[in-house]
Amino acid sequence: MHPRIDRDHSIDLLRGFFICIVIVDHIGWFPSAFEVVSGRGGLFASAAEGFLLISGVLVGQIRGGEVKSGRFGVAAWRCLRRAGVLALWTAIVTLVLHVVAHDMTSVPEMLPPLRDDGPLRTVLLAITLRYCYGHHSFLAFYALYLLAAPAVLWLLARGQTLVVLLASFGLWLGALLVPGTSSWSGGFAEHSWQVLFVLGVVVGFHRDELRAAWRRSGIDGEAIFRIAAALALATFALSWFLFHNQSVVYRQLFKREEIGPGRLAFAILWTSALYAAVKRHEQAVVRAVGRFFLPLGRHSLYVFLVHAVIIFPLFSEPMHSLVVDTLVDACVVGLMWVLVSRRVLFRLIPS
Repeated sequence: MHPRIDRDHSIDLLRGFFICIVIVDHIGWFPSAFEVVSGRGGLFASAAEGFLLISGVLVGQIRGGEVKSGRFGVAAWRCLRRAGVLALWTAIVTLVLHVVAHDMTSVPEMLPPLRDDGPLRTVLLAITLRYCYGHHSFLAFYALYLLAAPAVLWLLARGQTLVVLLASFGLWLGALLVPGTSSWSGGFAEHSWQVLFVLGVVVGFHRDELRAAWRRSGIDGEAIFRIAAALALATFALSWFLFHNQSVVYRQLFKREEIGPGRLAFAILWTSALYAAVKRHEQAVVRAVGRFFLPLGRHSLYVFLVHAVIIFPLFSEPMHSLVVDTLVDACVVGLMWVLVSRRVLFRLIPS
């Protein structure tokens, strides 16, 4: 009998919270009351980094647990199957939005440009994830990282954690030193962003060992938590104060295409502090907001795919009204919760 791997409710809560912020930033109608938390995606770090980091932790916990129990083949197959599903549906949404955009009189302004390479080439580029049109391209990242996850888990299971970390941070550093050298699907550099996912996998894989080492160390956990929480809150406020900073040093520190060292550091700090806070009060948080955030966090693939289609028409006519923009954000997020709760098209769309 294989050991049961319990889900971490705090991780699911954070995934749900982060994906709501991602939706608000993707809608891009500002000013909005929700930008106090989202920061329009322009703070020291964004929800996307946090989502990728804790997604890596989840893979390390669940698939790593299967590897530790002697089921590497099962873990590898599930990673690869999930990657295939992600890639397929990323391509489907890209092609649907591509066709719709070509039929619209006013093409929505989006980060990935609308291509016109002919039908056959467009389909080929979409299937291979070289072309991702719309705000779901993050799934292409995740698919590529899941393809590499079995190799990472195999090395971790053989005690090669240092090798994994050195390779991951080496790729990240290489992306910083030679920017623009790799972007499979356009936009952000995959070999830079992977450091968040891999770091998460390592932490998730070694969760029990890290907890045991922490207990043996005798470190005052309460003091560390308070310091981390205070530092996270202070730097979050500071990032708002420096929101419009355009200096070369600032842009390099918090670069997004290739994750800058400042962005990486604060993504880890903010996500860790938030996770620790939620974990300390998990039962109270679940009672207060669990009914809303848990379904969204547990079905994040569905949310990513469906929200990309729902918000697509909103790019043509932003209102720039605090009341209207806030209502639109709330309605879209609320609609996603209703769709997930009612399991609409769950038999068709992966969740």
